[in-house]
Amino acid sequence: MAWFDLPCTEDQARAIAGAITRGGRKLTRRDLSGYAGLSDEQARALIAALHDAGLIRARGGQRNHPDGPELTPSGRALMRRLLAGEQERTRGVAK
Repeated sequence: MAWFDLPCTEDQARAIAGAITRGGRKLTRRDLSGYAGLSDEQARALIAALHDAGLIRARGGQRNHPDGPELTPSGRALMRRLLAGEQERTRGVAK
């Protein structure tokens, strides 16, 4: 990725962006492990990378909130860009 390194592929990042913003998945290791081919360790590393980049934060200020962390405004913008890229890639492709 251009902004920072994510411990997943671009396709995985797009799938996760869709699952979080459209599919109701939580940003928790438990919810992301096994999704889009992510291992438990990759899910943990992804969440840490998003946190370190300031793209997620503790929901309601609670570190262990049951719903997991939430996207910051910058995190929501990244998810939108990932999904926009997905739409760009599929334009003009015969179905």
